[in-house]
Amino acid sequence: MNEEEVQRQEAEILRHKGHKHHMAGELADAILFYEKSIAIYPLAETYTLLGWVYSMIDLYDKAEAMCQEAIKLDPSLGNPYND
Repeated sequence: MNEEEVQRQEAEILRHKGHKHHMAGELADAILFYEKSIAIYPLAETYTLLGWVYSMIDLYDKAEAMCQEAIKLDPSLGNPYND
């Protein structure tokens, strides 16, 4: 496995941890895990989830910015257009 694959895998693990916190209503922890994931390897799915959390806490400008980043990375991913 090359370095990029290792980073992506690590980012996905952090995204999944963030999602667990997100679904448990632990939004501050979810934000931390999503941000760590993005810092390691930016993925459209993670930006979308982070945008969703921001919208849940009424930070709509940040939510929109995260969804825009998701769209830049993967224009075919449908969720950021809806969130």
